[in-house]
Amino acid sequence: MNSEAVRILVENYTVDQLTEVEQEIIRGEEPSISVKGEDASEKLTHLLAAVNVLEQMKSEGTEFSAALRQYVLQVRESF
Repeated sequence: MNSEAVRILVENYTVDQLTEVEQEIIRGEEPSISVKGEDASEKLTHLLAAVNVLEQMKSEGTEFSAALRQYVLQVRESF
């Protein structure tokens, strides 16, 4: 996961917009916005992270770096 790719998404798009782009990729369509990534799975990783970070920033009032750090910890714990 590239934190800069996630930051760009968080700073420029809403949760609804990002969720729609996720669905475009899942359907095999070209994303309607620019998402950094080598392939669909990497792009989905960035989109899912951005949605999670945005939701955490809104619900907990945290800043980007803290929300991203929490997301990374959650992912690591799941493995």
